[in-house]
Amino acid sequence: MTRKKYDKLTSDESSANESEEEVEEPLTDERIYSFIDYYSDTWEKYGCMGSDVFKSLYVNKPLPSYVYNHMFVPCDDKNELHYCVQQLCKDVKEPAMVNRVMHGILHARNNREIIFRDRTHWTQSFSRYLSSY
Repeated sequence: MTRKKYDKLTSDESSANESEEEVEEPLTDERIYSFIDYYSDTWEKYGCMGSDVFKSLYVNKPLPSYVYNHMFVPCDDKNELHYCVQQLCKDVKEPAMVNRVMHGILHARNNREIIFRDRTHWTQSFSRYLSSY
């Protein structure tokens, strides 16, 4: 077999393999909402809607830091929420957004509900510190 003929055969095989590979389609809003709705029972535990999760993923401007540990209350299951958010971010191909979505969910919950903070929570001691001035 000559070199030209061999090159031609191998190039045809490589182009056939490339065409057989699946081309990833960009995610549409409907597809993203279906991923968000899949975990809706978790969001509902925190009093958060799917639109809040979508906003924290794509609409809201990024904050300088996403510190959300102070937003939890003792009865919250941090591991479950973190796992669901992590899976959602993998599904929508935004793995770096986990902290941002966690902050968005807890922020939406804390804006809608009055959260009882026990006496050991840092906000209680900080409010006493501020009121002393």
